Amino acid sequence: MILRELREKVGKLAPVPTTCHGGSRTFVPSTLQSSQFVFVRRDSHRIPLQRPYEGPFKVIEHGDKVFKLNVGGRTEVVSVDRLKPAHLDVDQPVSLAVPPRRGRPRTRLSTTPLPSSTVISKSDICLPTRTTSGREFVGRLVSSSLTSSRTVLGG
Repeated sequence: MILRELREKVGKLAPVPTTCHGGSRTFVPSTLQSSQFVFVRRDSHRIPLQRPYEGPFKVIEHGDKVFKLNVGGRTEVVSVDRLKPAHLDVDQPVSLAVPPRRGRPRTRLSTTPLPSSTVISKSDICLPTRTTSGREFVGRLVSSSLTSSRTVLGG
């Protein structure tokens, strides 16, 4: 008797209707498809008072979901969700933005000129090599006018 009532009640239960997540569309300005220059939103962490958009960058190709942009001489593909049309004055020349360099800064070799009496042969030039830990070692010659010995120093 209790088992029958329990089966009837469980049989009358209906599942909860599911919800559709992610169905909302993002706002895309209507002028974006016809714009020649756009700003790109920076999605990384920003310091206080740092601009949220970089640019303007020239549009190479318009698409439905992505645009091809000229970013510092390179072609990059950017989603339309991160773009904002740049309304620029047509009478003024447009100065395109150059993105900051990323990665490790390059090391410079010493540019002190050698005395004119110093002659360097091909065997005196040291090529870059790597140590066992993977660090690049650039050897360069240092000649002293006081002594005739040459010393190889690490870069």
